[in-house]
Amino acid sequence: MAILSGLLKQILVRPRPLPLLVLDQAFPSPLSAYRYAEFKHYLTQLPDSVVLSTLPGFAQHHVLFAAHHPELAPRVRPFAPDVPLPASKLAYCVFLNSAIAFLPYIARQGLPLALTLYPGGDFGIDDAASDARLAQLFAYPNLRKVIVTQVATLEYLKAKGHYDAERVELIYGAVIPGEYFGATPKRQRYGVDKPTLDLCFVAYKYMPLGRDKGYDSFIAAAHLLAQEIPEARLHVVGNYGPEDIDVSAIAGSIRFHGIKQTPAFPAFYAGMDLVISPNIAHLLGGGKTDGFPTAACMEASLSGVGLICSDTMRQNIYYADGSEICIVAPDADAIVERVLRYRADPQALARLGEQGRARSLALFAPAVQLGARLAVLRKLIGS
Repeated sequence: MAILSGLLKQILVRPRPLPLLVLDQAFPSPLSAYRYAEFKHYLTQLPDSVVLSTLPGFAQHHVLFAAHHPELAPRVRPFAPDVPLPASKLAYCVFLNSAIAFLPYIARQGLPLALTLYPGGDFGIDDAASDARLAQLFAYPNLRKVIVTQVATLEYLKAKGHYDAERVELIYGAVIPGEYFGATPKRQRYGVDKPTLDLCFVAYKYMPLGRDKGYDSFIAAAHLLAQEIPEARLHVVGNYGPEDIDVSAIAGSIRFHGIKQTPAFPAFYAGMDLVISPNIAHLLGGGKTDGFPTAACMEASLSGVGLICSDTMRQNIYYADGSEICIVAPDADAIVERVLRYRADPQALARLGEQGRARSLALFAPAVQLGARLAVLRKLIGS
């Protein structure tokens, strides 16, 4: 009887498994704004869930997170490779590289795993190293769900024999920070509220000349536009500067803003008329591609900025070309032709921004993006 009593006590005091264990490499840094919004939502909606992170300088970032979210901060902790993961109903990662980094620890305890397979993060199209990682991931017997965010990703998994209707699900788009979903932004429109035509390029530089993002094409177009449109003002956001490509001939028309954090963007975009994104797939190596549209373009569109984008992989199936978005070849002449057309018709320019914003709101509203993801996770953990 004493032995049975002792076993009963152990069972009664054994901690219940966490509903969700998020394993990540960047949280709680606000620079990864979509992670910040997504994981914060799960912590709020799934009590007792925990985030473990390998973010360098974790303690410093955690202090800032705790200042804004003191009630959530105790459940955001540094990952310790020598400490077993807490018992959990489901482990969750975003990006292929995170899933592979944490997979040995997840597999050691046989935890069920779900992943959002965004573009990037060591996932590439027709890349041998990426394919090997995908094979490793899909070989894990407790892989429960892979959420894909692009049709191209879904089709690639099918082509590689990884598609399973139970394990792979398309939720198009990305989680966008809440700053873009408040009241309709008060905008300054060209030809109505201001005399300048403000054109912006927003991207991070990952390779020389930012060729994968189309920075070289943007600057080539900028030189032509500065000659054709005296009132054009050109804005560059990201880790670019005049030393990347010579802009001395248009120095009076171009401004480099450096890297901006999410809270600064709504005010910035309120004065922009067009965002130009002539990005090209596969230039970065490893089969890497951007989502369509890029996260920066999604945020600009949600602020009412008109989108001029390239789509070299033909991923667009959601925006009406010509009324909600303007799709062009990723070269300077194509960009200039479209900008001149909108300069000649400020009302069409305003409609492009307004109709694009309406479409982006329907696609990326928190109720859509977070709601769909949370529904998948709740089903997996049985709550």
